[in-house]
Amino acid sequence: MADRRRQRSTAPSPADGLPRTGTAKVIAADPGATQGGPAPDDGRLAALLDQLRQLPPDEAAWIAARFGGSTGGHAARLAERDAAVQHARRFWAGKPPTAAAHALELALNDYLARVWRREREMAELAAGASEVHRSLHRIARFNNGEPLGRRQIFNLFNGSRGR
Repeated sequence: MADRRRQRSTAPSPADGLPRTGTAKVIAADPGATQGGPAPDDGRLAALLDQLRQLPPDEAAWIAARFGGSTGGHAARLAERDAAVQHARRFWAGKPPTAAAHALELALNDYLARVWRREREMAELAAGASEVHRSLHRIARFNNGEPLGRRQIFNLFNGSRGR
């Protein structure tokens, strides 16, 4: 069982310096990238970028930092999270903003506690998932699996981060 946990860990391995999830697949797809090999042509680069976009945000940021690139980093992830929260507002459109923020907070906390562990590695959910489920997954993904408080959600509904 300890071996399974070690395989699923996203912590860098001392042996290869790569997280133990999908990141290794992206690097393996272009071994020259890690060894100063020739720059990939446009087709290979597009394929690598497509694979990078499908990784969890923390792994994509790790790769970008390691190889000097940028995926937009923290600001882009927060912008995606903010958009996902604003999109989720429509599911509680009949409620006042404070009640909708509270309802989303409860739904997100429930999702994080019950489902997130099984779905955190998924870039997209299966076609049969409900719109609310997809929305909660997107928020959790772009917030690194962390909960949001109702005041923060309320501020995001209004297009502000509340600073």
